[in-house]
Amino acid sequence: MPNPQRPFQLWLAFLLAYFCICACSLSARADLPTAEALRGRIQAILAAE
Repeated sequence: MPNPQRPFQLWLAFLLAYFCICACSLSARADLPTAEALRGRIQAILAAE
């Protein structure tokens, strides 16, 4: 007898994976300006020495 919960679990897993991908891409985009600012700060410190 097939498990009636199976389609729901697959849908939930797909939704969770989609949410994680969106969250990762959004956080990567949000971290980009801070990473650029940090790189600029490091280059300024190296240039000062």
